[in-house]
Amino acid sequence: MALPADTIAFYLSGLAHQFGNLLLTIQGNALGLGRIALERPKEAILTAATRGAETLELLRILLGHHAGGEATAGPGGRGSGAAEPLLRQLLELARIPLRERGWTTRLTASSGSPIAVSPAAFVRAAASGLRWLAEMVPEGSAGVIDVRLTQAGARECSLRLSFETAPGALPFPLPTAELVAALVAEAPRGVAVRPEPGANGIELRLASAGGGLTVLGVTEA
Repeated sequence: MALPADTIAFYLSGLAHQFGNLLLTIQGNALGLGRIALERPKEAILTAATRGAETLELLRILLGHHAGGEATAGPGGRGSGAAEPLLRQLLELARIPLRERGWTTRLTASSGSPIAVSPAAFVRAAASGLRWLAEMVPEGSAGVIDVRLTQAGARECSLRLSFETAPGALPFPLPTAELVAALVAEAPRGVAVRPEPGANGIELRLASAGGGLTVLGVTEA
């Protein structure tokens, strides 16, 4: 299932920016072939092509055209994918629209073993969460989108999204009840959304790969 058009559109400027950079990298190194050692431009072109393929797979998930549905982990793998690389790719696409609003992002991921997730469910949930959090922050606010990824027990993944006001700026409470309602309507089946206790944001919980889908109760703010 594709995400709503407004959520997909939120990431398009970042997508265009990234593909433009990749094409310039490929073009620049291709023009250098024959004038410098072959191995260096070849490596740069292959790296850019691999990154482009990963971004294209992310776009397919957002559009609901993920090959193999929930069971595909992207190029070269099936069944599950590592959450942190997927999240970093998504944050890279979100960087441009967030920067235009005057915000930066900060990602904190738990150390240890990679968190295995269903790529389609995870990316759609994270993409919806980032977009709706950005929509709920008042225009002109200065601060940081704080993103925290952790393993929650043996069978669940926790993604916390919050807005941290810049030092010296006037703090404000997010309308968490509205944010939760918007995400509950849009998030994939099996994702629980609730306000983040003690933070200006929300927490999304979804099953780790192999843990099955568990719908948790939603707690209103």
